[in-house]
Amino acid sequence: MHAFWVLQAGVCIAIFQYTAEAQNWLPAKGHQLPFLALHIMVVSFIVSEAVNYIMQLVKGRMSAVYG
Repeated sequence: MHAFWVLQAGVCIAIFQYTAEAQNWLPAKGHQLPFLALHIMVVSFIVSEAVNYIMQLVKGRMSAVYG
């Protein structure tokens, strides 16, 4: 459940960043990373998988998953 929140937040941030870039809201055009929205989504996916793994470890250690 926590991993979905992380992934959803990352996708929302990436959509906002893409919209800001498309509307020229960002003042420093020369210093931007190409495909920044894609990078944000990939990083959010990786972080959400790490959160999912950590939550499985925590629940397994607390015996919340298997009884």
